[in-house]
Amino acid sequence: PEDAELREDLNQWARVTLNSDAERHGLTRFWDLQGQLLWEAEFENGLRHGRYWSRAENAYADFRVHFEEGRAEGNLACGEWSLLDAQRAVVLTRDLGRAMDERTLARSPVFSNLARGAEGWRELAREARADRRYREALLATARACATSLDVQPLKAGLEELTLPRKKDSASELADDVVEEAGQEWAPMADALMRGADAATLLRAYAVLLDQTDRPRAALDLLHAAMLLAPERKEYLFTRGLILLNLGVADQVRKDAQGLAAAEPDTAAFLDTYARVLFPRFDFWAGQEPPRCTYDGLPEKPEQPLEAIQQLVRKYATRLQAMRGALLQRFKPGAAVSWLPPDLSGLLGKGPVELKQYELELEDEQVEVDETLDVELGLADLTLMLRGDWSALSWLLWSCGETAFRMPTRIAPPADYGQAAGQASQRLWQSRDRKFRGDASTTKPGQGFLFEGVALGDLHPNLVSIAERQYAETQAMFYWLNDPDHVSPWQSNLRGS
Repeated sequence: PEDAELREDLNQWARVTLNSDAERHGLTRFWDLQGQLLWEAEFENGLRHGRYWSRAENAYADFRVHFEEGRAEGNLACGEWSLLDAQRAVVLTRDLGRAMDERTLARSPVFSNLARGAEGWRELAREARADRRYREALLATARACATSLDVQPLKAGLEELTLPRKKDSASELADDVVEEAGQEWAPMADALMRGADAATLLRAYAVLLDQTDRPRAALDLLHAAMLLAPERKEYLFTRGLILLNLGVADQVRKDAQGLAAAEPDTAAFLDTYARVLFPRFDFWAGQEPPRCTYDGLPEKPEQPLEAIQQLVRKYATRLQAMRGALLQRFKPGAAVSWLPPDLSGLLGKGPVELKQYELELEDEQVEVDETLDVELGLADLTLMLRGDWSALSWLLWSCGETAFRMPTRIAPPADYGQAAGQASQRLWQSRDRKFRGDASTTKPGQGFLFEGVALGDLHPNLVSIAERQYAETQAMFYWLNDPDHVSPWQSNLRGS
């Protein structure tokens, strides 16, 4: 057409009308360089809204299909869509149901983290289907299938309700929408109706649900994806991350073993991550002789016994609160093998007050925050627990204890100074490795062992966890070695 504009970035001709905000509004058409119409759509304030038509050779399972046409609302396909042959005769029609926008779909009970039986999900699917909410119906069917371990109803629903694409076209569409809109609810469900690969989309939903602290819902949709595509061993990694967020450590290690042949590096990361999140909570301090290369190390603690005893109570108060919060995430009576032991014996009359305040030390404004947020996700709670557990272990060890007992005297081991220096040196080494990678002083295969892996071989995400643990341990030693410090939770004790 004479009024078309050449889009050199696409090698296509385009005729676009815009509103006052420079958004597409009205009919938009694109042609190839030979003038053949590629697609046309009606837009309303920047969103596809109204009729849509496109060429679709080699996109659908039926080789006769050359074109597709239908309607959209708010960029989402809806209502009746038709696949047409070269002569524009209808090959197939599908009712894609009602468009469900981002806000509506995000609030759907299909993404609830509350458990339901398979029949409960089937009932939701029936209700949604009767109301032409086919996206919601398919997702509810996926959760029912994951619960019952029967994938046939999901396969039947996909075949009946979605557009039947060829395998490569379905994969390409799914990959594109996950890359562009994998953090949104509506676009992936829309792609599902348009025939995108269902397993890819269900896995992406599982990741999004896990990231928004709904791991039970995530696990259901991931299991549905695995039932649809059991050959995709990489889904074991996604499941492992979700299970870690549920605290199911033993199954994660089994998934790592199943992944090892296909993706050994990923499997090793998953196995180490499980050990890091759910270590053996025994008395960590002094299990091996502490060592560092620093000079000018302290010989003994400088804080009085009464202050040390009060700090022991504060650590025990925090650890007991975290332990209780973690227990509440499991069914009553559930056996949680990795939980730390009960430290209520250190508390005597019960938990002590945890304070938050500011003070001025040597012309420096310092914040002290001993409180904690037990509403954090499971992984964040366990990492906070690691830091406090390490600090408490070394605090008691510094008084001569070898178990979680309230110290009655200060009798530091001969290598006390080495332990204090080790905490600071390992914090520095962790930060050096974190920020400089292979350019750091710790090369692959070198460095201290963290859950059985040399620092130089740790994945960057796991290096950050080591850094966090040793920051807390250093803060405790800094407090212990300087009577002018008021708390290991003051803001100026974690530098390196």
